Amino acid sequence: MKTGVDEKRILRRELKNLFLLDYDVGPAYEFMHKYERLGRLTELLRGLRPENMAKDVFEGVIKAIIQQQISLNAAYAITGCLVQKFGEYVEFEGKRYYEFPSPEALAKARIEEMMECKLSRRKAEYIGGFAKAVIEGYNPEALRKKSNEEVISELTGFKGIGIWSAELVLVAVLGRLDAIPADDLAVRRAISRFFFNEKKISAETVRKLAESWERHKGIIAYYLICAEKMKHGA
Repeated sequence: MKTGVDEKRILRRELKNLFLLDYDVGPAYEFMHKYERLGRLTELLRGLRPENMAKDVFEGVIKAIIQQQISLNAAYAITGCLVQKFGEYVEFEGKRYYEFPSPEALAKARIEEMMECKLSRRKAEYIGGFAKAVIEGYNPEALRKKSNEEVISELTGFKGIGIWSAELVLVAVLGRLDAIPADDLAVRRAISRFFFNEKKISAETVRKLAESWERHKGIIAYYLICAEKMKHGA
């Protein structure tokens, strides 16, 4: 049974992970000021830090699967449906506050039930398969102690998780801002508009350009995406 002290410690850890509270943007700003275009971003977005998309790795992997090849708005709607359908909740002042579904809940869920949330059959199968692996002993939190290469290799070993999803987990769940989700369309679009006159570019082109950004790849990509959204009113 968790005590009040245990719960506070868990909450502090989850908040640190979710909002990257231990991440110091200072070194990234110093690096970005070496380049005129990137330096301007630090003035435009000063103080902005990325936030992770999940409080734990299991949740992040499931969200990465959901987000494959659909818009973020659609992904948010599907996620919300799954949370309300399979997540536990508490009531406070007449409102329900849901927790993300546990591995046990998603492993037990029928494919057809998940499809009611507008998931494709394949994605429902991938989610169920990953959840079953977790309840059978796989520990996704162990990825936090592994190298970027090991994380990608391990995650892509699961059915339905490709390089795009693995890189998304690496950057947006594990907070590895020395990496860049080069296969992500939003990343490619932002980099194209800032550096390639909006020409269509490949993930390999993104990786090659980002090599010069050293350990700041993720934060620079995040700032480029935010600046692009501000410019286009997204």
